[in-house]
Amino acid sequence: MKLEMDAKRIVIFIGAALVILLVAVQIFRESGYDYTITETDKEGITLYLGNDNNYYLYGIESVSVKYKEEDKSLKELINEGVSLEELTRGFKKKDYKDNNSRFYQGKDVNIIVCHRNNGNNTSDDVYIGSTSMEYSNEFCGEE
Repeated sequence: MKLEMDAKRIVIFIGAALVILLVAVQIFRESGYDYTITETDKEGITLYLGNDNNYYLYGIESVSVKYKEEDKSLKELINEGVSLEELTRGFKKKDYKDNNSRFYQGKDVNIIVCHRNNGNNTSDDVYIGSTSMEYSNEFCGEE
């Protein structure tokens, strides 16, 4: 009788662990956007003005994004109000406390976010580049 109770508990425990594992796999599978970039030889920066943030393309000409089988330009997503948190879901993140900036490393793009506080107006400057773009003071240094 005790052996039957132990076996039932083990089966219930294994079943619960499998359900949790399946849920975790589904969450990570839906973890973000797939980016496609077109690089350029130009060192210039292209600007997209968003609602709260300014977006700059650094060393790339265009960015298209695929999410749930739909392709859109980054500019379209920004205009639709997709948040920066959504755009960087699944990226590795590093915070730089000294100047309140963040570096996000994705599989296709890197993103640098510089927080700006201009009196009553706070916004972020968001630099989007290829995976070869790395964080430096060039982006978020003191002006």
